[in-house]
Amino acid sequence: MATRYFASLGANRADSGFRALVYDSLCGQTCKNLLNPHFFWFQSPTAGSGTKRLYDGRSQSLCNVAQTTDTICMWASRVLYIGALPDLEMHRQAAALLCVGLERPFGVRLETGQAVLTRSALVGPQIMHAVETFGGRCAYLLFDPDAADYEYLRSGSGDEAVSGVFVDFAEEKSWIQILHAIGAAEGIAATQSLLTGLELATSSGAKPVIDARIKAVIELLVNDTGESVPIERLAQQVDISASRLAHLFKEQVGIPIRMFRTWIRLKTAAQYLSEGMLLTEAALRAGFYDSAHFANTFRDTFGLPPSAVFGQQRALKWFIASATAAALA
Repeated sequence: MATRYFASLGANRADSGFRALVYDSLCGQTCKNLLNPHFFWFQSPTAGSGTKRLYDGRSQSLCNVAQTTDTICMWASRVLYIGALPDLEMHRQAAALLCVGLERPFGVRLETGQAVLTRSALVGPQIMHAVETFGGRCAYLLFDPDAADYEYLRSGSGDEAVSGVFVDFAEEKSWIQILHAIGAAEGIAATQSLLTGLELATSSGAKPVIDARIKAVIELLVNDTGESVPIERLAQQVDISASRLAHLFKEQVGIPIRMFRTWIRLKTAAQYLSEGMLLTEAALRAGFYDSAHFANTFRDTFGLPPSAVFGQQRALKWFIASATAAALA
């Protein structure tokens, strides 16, 4: 288990005298300060207990990403990205996120200034946060808002480190092994077999309890991503008022209909991109106004531009489960 140091930075964010010790006892890697972008401390495991050295992060490239083959999997209400991405800027997504550091711990920072260093973290839906990878490869597993995985993981976590961020999972080591294997897997059958190890709520027998009317609306939204069906028409389809639908949807799914629709459109655009479609065409077919609308929505949702994921400099290995492809066709 990594040693984690929690800190909350006050209003004087520009105070260059502020330091936070970020020492990873798991792998002994140097990590930059989670809260101050210019300085970090490192305590050498071989040095005396009082020996610390100060490094100036400005003299180092913090976002260099070596070219390698990254992996994207979409299956059974889940999206998985395995690779070395730049740090994720402050963002808020509709889906819950399970982030796992494959090589070293990473940092999760909230807009309040609170931060945590860990090897695995579950971030709840709509939590504004940033992820700092320190150049390491990570796995980002996103769960659809109506899936049971988030509640299952949240109830099994040993520690809510900061508000809405859960750490200390007993399954951490097995996740790392599975994720490494998925990244190295070749072929559909091998990948599919390994992905079943990440169907967490399914393997536990947990089932989301969702009103049949909300299930019907979710199906409509998934199948009609290219259209902005008004909430009034959705409500008519399930024979309730628009206001009641909006309230019930947020109560059962955890996010508003508008945010859920955006999440489905982002997944749809990713599927089109996996088929070799150009970004502008993929954005339009998924229901975005234009490529700029897609790019802005992508950055707001994931904390980085789509070019950082789908750019020509990055080699990608895709796995799209047949059920997912059918649902997004």
